[in-house]
Amino acid sequence: MNRFGRLHSAAFALILACLALVARGAMAEPAPPLDAEKVMKVKAAYLVKFVGYTRWSDESFATSDAPIVVDVVGDPKLALLVEKSLKDKKVGGRSIRVEYIAEPGAAVASDVATETMASAVREHHLVYLGLSRVGLADDVARLLHERDILTISDAPRFCHAGGMIGFVLKDNRIVFEANANRIKATELRVSSRVLGLATIVEEDTAGP
Repeated sequence: MNRFGRLHSAAFALILACLALVARGAMAEPAPPLDAEKVMKVKAAYLVKFVGYTRWSDESFATSDAPIVVDVVGDPKLALLVEKSLKDKKVGGRSIRVEYIAEPGAAVASDVATETMASAVREHHLVYLGLSRVGLADDVARLLHERDILTISDAPRFCHAGGMIGFVLKDNRIVFEANANRIKATELRVSSRVLGLATIVEEDTAGP
């Protein structure tokens, strides 16, 4: 059993609770804005835990020893932090490779940008979509919805639009929502230790 699997449910809950508290800052009234550096560290810690508590089918990998590929789109600093945190770790006997992917420039048409992003990650396993263009993260997630890729973003209402896990700000702290139905529609197996700590949301009926 790998080092992630050795954690008990209660311990995992405590870890994520502590991560959320890191982002809260001082409790003065009114609450101060969240420090960007702290927010990035909280997101990185969440992403590391999501990798550790997700299982992919063997069919998701080209070979028996292929790595789990984690993509961080649009945020190079976050990519470096996640890569450092996951260095030399394994999940299910597989090594982990972290890749940074730049967001297409504003001059690139939306449909082209969507297809470019989806094509870049469609053979990978977990993707964080830190995209500044409104609606782009949602559109990419829709193109990937039939694939076994755990899609994560902090785009507004990401899970409602078809994404799987969305970071949200609540009471001046970073928490996360989950689209459990979308996850269950794939071969992904996300631990109940994660889903039990998420706010479960329903996808908008206008979605795919």
